[in-house]
Parts: sequence; structure tokens; C-alpha cells
Amino acid sequence: GGYRSILDIERSAAEAERLPAKQAGFLNLFLNRRVALESLWLAPSIWKENAGKPDLSVFQANGAHIGLDLSMRNDLTAAVLAARDGDDVVHLIPYAFTPLGGIDERTRRDKVPYSQWVRDGIIVAPPGDVLSYDWIAEYLRMECEINEIDILSINFDRWRINDFLAASERKGFAQEAEWNEVGQGYLGISPRVEEFETMLLQRRLRHGSHPVLNLGAASAIVISDPANNRKLDKAKSSQKIDGIVAAIMAVYPLSGNEEPFSVEAMIG
Repeated sequence: GGYRSILDIERSAAEAERLPAKQAGFLNLFLNRRVALESLWLAPSIWKENAGKPDLSVFQANGAHIGLDLSMRNDLTAAVLAARDGDDVVHLIPYAFTPLGGIDERTRRDKVPYSQWVRDGIIVAPPGDVLSYDWIAEYLRMECEINEIDILSINFDRWRINDFLAASERKGFAQEAEWNEVGQGYLGISPRVEEFETMLLQRRLRHGSHPVLNLGAASAIVISDPANNRKLDKAKSSQKIDGIVAAIMAVYPLSGNEEPFSVEAMIG
């Protein structure tokens, strides 16, 4: 009938402890308590449990799926590569780009050490005041070529994607890959959030503790609809979460799940 087993409740309680975003659903479903529809997404402990270093040979042997989160041209753009090894662990290699012009001002504004990250080789700062998508496409093409990584798919938010598609054609980047639009509404992103959480809970991610991913993981806010579908909210998150959004999109093709039916895609 309608009763949950004790084991089911205990398992859900354990997940809610490690994933703050699931606490609201747990309190509402099992304890019948009214809860806020937004919360911090991840507990620091679950993120640290998945901080293993990615192995380049996994990408070389299996190819990679890319999650792409384009920004305004004077902000942070993220591309995250994901590949799965023989033990069903998913490895992540992130790239982040921000223009060199105005970087000190953005460092002060966002309270994020972009300038230091550029000096340390953590993020890439092309010259100029705005990002050139041609420059990014060429950089990613060369990185994948040098590292001998085949790109299987690009998974993207539609914002500014036509500009990046044109740049990729000009630079010959990922021309053999599938290009998959990922709707950023609840319907498109909720299954991807769920899959990413499952991998974290099962310790099946290796994110290498990359600072851009750490920043997003520590500050991402998740919001829920009445049906408990969830998505990350950039406006409510305290810091930049572009890297995490890109990672969520990159990982999903490795789950083996069918693409969810998208009304948004049908409407266009």
C-alpha cells in the first residue's frame, strides 16, 4: 500500500543529510512539513568524497562528452569534458574562459580570484575585453587534438549557441560530434541534476577538486517546483555556477538514460 518501509525512509534520510537540496523533499514527503522551495545544493562532504584526480587516458580511450555553458562575452564561459572508465566512474576535465580585459575589476566585484587563477593556469584569459567564440572553439579543438580526445557530443544551453556553432564550423571544432540542446527549465535539467546527484552519492565522479567546479559546488542554490522537479538557479546562487551547470550537462549522456520528452523543444 501507501506505507514506506523503514529502510526506504532511512535511505532517504541519509541522502537528505548529504544533499541539502533533498532535505526539503524528505521533510515534505515523510514528515509532512512545509518547506522552502529553494536550498543549498550540496554538502561539502559529498563533494570532497568525489575529488579524485581525473585520468587523461580514460578520455583518450573512450572519447568525451562536453557540457557547454556560454556566458555574456565579458563573463565566465565553461566547457566540461566527461568520460567514463571501466569501473563506471565518470572523470571530469573543466575549461573556463574569461576575457583578460577588466579581469582585476571582475576579481574585486565577484570576490573570486580570477587573476590568480589565470596566473596559475586554472582558467584561460584570452586577450581583449570580450570573449571571442572563435578563440574558444580553436582552443578547445587544439586541446582535444593535442590530448588525442575524440569529442562524442556537445550538450548546450541554447543561449548564444548559434554564434558558437558558427565559430566551431569556422575552426573545425567537434564537427563529427552530436550537438544536443539541453533545456534549462525543470523538464530538461531536473533529470540531469538527479543523475549528477546519484553519481556523487555512489562516489562515481572524479572532479579533481578543480577550483571553478569547487566554487559552483559550494554556492549552487537549487529550486523546486510543486512536483519536486529541481534545477539550479544562477540568480539565487551566491557565486558563479557555470562550471557545475556545464558538468551536469556533460555527465548525463554517460548515464544511459533516454532523452526526456521536451515540450520546450517541440514548441521551439
